[in-house]
Amino acid sequence: MKNKKNGFTLVEVLASLAIIAAVGGIIVFSINKINHKANASEYAEKYREIFNAASIYSELSEEETDTSCDANACYIRIEYLINAGLLNKNILKERNPVYRGNTKFHNTDSITITRVDGKKIMIYGLDGCTAITSENYENYEWENC
Repeated sequence: MKNKKNGFTLVEVLASLAIIAAVGGIIVFSINKINHKANASEYAEKYREIFNAASIYSELSEEETDTSCDANACYIRIEYLINAGLLNKNILKERNPVYRGNTKFHNTDSITITRVDGKKIMIYGLDGCTAITSENYENYEWENC
C-alpha cells in the first residue's frame, strides 16, 4: 500500500508565510520611503514659492515702508507677500510642514533677507528649530519641531 501525501507539511506552510511576510515588509518600507520623498518634495516646493515671493517683493519694494530693513537685513512678513499678490492667501489655511501636528502658516511669519559674501540668503525664522533657508530647504528635515 502506498502512502499518499495530501497537502503541505506544517514546516512548508510556515516557511511560505515567513517569505510572504518578509516580502510584504519590504514593500511597506519601500512605499513609506517613496511617500516620505514625495512629501519632502512638496514641502520644499512650498518654501521655494515663499522664498521666490520674498525675493521679488524685496526687489520691487526697496522704498516701501512695510518692509523693516536695517543695515544687515530686511524682514518681510507673509501678509506683505499676500497683499502684494505674490503669494496665494490660501497658504494661511495650509499646514506648515516644519511643525508636527496641524500648525498652519501665519500672517506674521517672517522671512529675513540678508547678504553673505554678496550672496542673497533668505531665512524663514522658527522658534526653537533649525531655520529654513534658501540654502537648505531642499534637504531640510521636515516635521522636526
